[in-house]
Amino acid sequence: QGAERAEVVYDERGPGYRYSRLELAYAAARTACAPVQEHPVRRRGDLGAQKLIALTFNGGPSAYTPQVLALLARYGAAATFFVSGRKVEGHERLLRRMLVEGNEIANGTYSQTDLAGESDEGVAEEIVRTSDAVSDATGDEPCLVRPPFGSDADRVARIAKQGGLTTALWSVDPGDYAAATPDAIAD
Repeated sequence: QGAERAEVVYDERGPGYRYSRLELAYAAARTACAPVQEHPVRRRGDLGAQKLIALTFNGGPSAYTPQVLALLARYGAAATFFVSGRKVEGHERLLRRMLVEGNEIANGTYSQTDLAGESDEGVAEEIVRTSDAVSDATGDEPCLVRPPFGSDADRVARIAKQGGLTTALWSVDPGDYAAATPDAIAD
C-alpha cells in the first residue's frame, strides 16, 4: 500500500512533492480500527471514562477540504472526515493527504441521503460502496460509519457491525449547515 500511495503527487504541497513510502506506511498503520461497538457511539460515556473531543466533518470531500486540512495542520489538530462515497472519485489524492497528515477517513455512506426508507440491503450497499471507494482510493478501510442526519442509527449500527464498522454520531451539533456567515457559526 505504501508503494502505491508513494506515487501520488500533491499539488497542494508544491510541484513534484511526494510522500515517502515510510510516511504512507505509517499513515496506514495509524488507522487500525478499534473493536467494533454494538450500538452507535453518541456521547463520551459510550466510550468509558475517556475524555475526548472529536472534530468531524460530513459530506466531503469538497472544494474547501484542502483549506480545512491546512488549518488542522497549522494548529496540530486532526479530524475524522465522514466522506460521501460518490464524491471520492476524482479526490483520491486529497483522501491520501488526509491520511498522511494524521486524519481519519470514515464512511459517510455513498449518497448521503436519509437511510430511513432504505431496505437493510440498500443500507448495506450504501456502506459497502463507500468503504470500497475509500479502500480503492487509499488502500485503507474505514472503521467508522455515520448515517446521514443520524437517521435510523440503531439499524445502521446493526448492519454496519456485520461489515466490521462502528457507527459514530455526535453529542454537539454546531448547526453550521444552517448558519449564513462565519460569525454566526462561531457564535
